[in-house]
Amino acid sequence: MQEILSTTQRLGVESVAAGFTKSRVRMVRFSNNAITVTKSWQTETPTVYLVSKGKRAACKIEEQNPDTVRTAIEDLVKTLKMTPRGDVDFDLPRGPFKYQSIPGIFDKKLANIESELVDGVGAAINAARKEGATRVSGVVISNAWERFVRTSAGAEGSDKGTEVEITVRAFVTDDASGQGISLATSLDKFNPEHAGRTAGGIAKMAQGPESGKAGKYNVVFGPTIFANLLNRVGDFSSAYTVDLGLSCFRNKLKQKVASENFTLYDNSRLPNGPGSVALDDEGYPTQDICLVLNGTLETYLHSSYTAAKYNAALTGSAHFEAGIAGMSPFP
Repeated sequence: MQEILSTTQRLGVESVAAGFTKSRVRMVRFSNNAITVTKSWQTETPTVYLVSKGKRAACKIEEQNPDTVRTAIEDLVKTLKMTPRGDVDFDLPRGPFKYQSIPGIFDKKLANIESELVDGVGAAINAARKEGATRVSGVVISNAWERFVRTSAGAEGSDKGTEVEITVRAFVTDDASGQGISLATSLDKFNPEHAGRTAGGIAKMAQGPESGKAGKYNVVFGPTIFANLLNRVGDFSSAYTVDLGLSCFRNKLKQKVASENFTLYDNSRLPNGPGSVALDDEGYPTQDICLVLNGTLETYLHSSYTAAKYNAALTGSAHFEAGIAGMSPFP
């Protein structure tokens, strides 16, 4: 990362945030009650975010060859110079910062997992079949990652974590299926048997569907469906999404956007939380942010650019997104 910082500054860039993430991923795929694919791989991915004279540009670099990295940075600097100025002048958060560790996001046993993924697949298949499923398919993936961030503004930090997730699809008949999921940051909290049992139970209930009558009904959403809805609310709360005109929350700050019974926090520091991190990609400490309080939209999620544009406080939400020229605040 020091090479990235020195190269960009030598090329006349005012500010740079350099990131580096190492991941070790294992995958087991299964179909028709049997394992079909096992695979493991490692990735090392640098990211570069440049800020200079009100302009910004960013990229991920897939290859680790020093010449390739240098060429990618030079090309990014050329892109930066051709990029239109943003709406405001801003700088990266001025460090150094202190970062507090997050309990439960790294599990040494999960980081060194071997046969446990195969055992988890077997437990999921057996649980689904006990519920009446005839065919069970899905995938289980584990990831052990370590991340480093260093900026020209004096921020420097790192964190690490582990995750494991299984998705199970169970069939009783061709038109009666169900899905179950288990996601955790440690082996102790991982429950593939529950995922299989859920998938098999839903598949069993799905037999013999009947056409419903048109009308108004109360609906109870399952956890995964409701989680997807909440994730969309999080996306809409991003100031970057608001800027792009893709959010229904544009010009809605301090206004009612939901029922008074609805309150939503974006907690990037949730203990045992998949995706929890100690610092964002600009090196700023992550936060527990109230987005919606009793139905009222309280704030957007901000990077340094959007915080300057909206005259708002940083929320520790700047995360690099592939294909986006800049830092985008997403939950």
